[in-house]
Amino acid sequence: MSENQLAETYHKQRPVKQTRRQVTKVFSEQPLNLQNQITSGLPEKESKKPAKSELPVSLGDNPFDRGMDATNPQSEVDRQLSARSDDTALQPDQVAAEKQLASLQSKLKRSETEVITLRHQLAEAKADLKAAEDRLREKDKMIREQGKQIDELIDERVPMDDMEAALLAECQKLLEEYVAADTPSN
Repeated sequence: MSENQLAETYHKQRPVKQTRRQVTKVFSEQPLNLQNQITSGLPEKESKKPAKSELPVSLGDNPFDRGMDATNPQSEVDRQLSARSDDTALQPDQVAAEKQLASLQSKLKRSETEVITLRHQLAEAKADLKAAEDRLREKDKMIREQGKQIDELIDERVPMDDMEAALLAECQKLLEEYVAADTPSN
């Protein structure tokens, strides 16, 4: 079909009938016997109810008229595409700024990750330091207790040593007396 014929059939279409459960679709390039068929998921009984409202399909505009040059439509399409791409194209300084922004965002993300890692390491180091301080306190407590035990043993040992020295001196004296009594005098 030519463009004019399509435009004419578009304007001559029947209005779309619509109800709550019924929808009528109109296709301009289909034969008339296929147009206005009910495409509802309801059984045949309910779909035969009369339409309650009609909505016109035609808006009075030719959908095929897009303001293009009829002699060379390809050049018109190219012109529209290039105009659209010019509007949305990024300038070189914008591209550089976006690259720099992406670079800064990735550096920021790496820095945030590094800060989180350092915080975890600091927390672990604090926990290790606390555990080491606790172990040091326990060892200091054990050393004090052992020092007290050593002091008690020394205090117990000194009187024994003094007593042993006195007993040793007395034994020495008795031995000398015995040796002297056993030997004949000359």
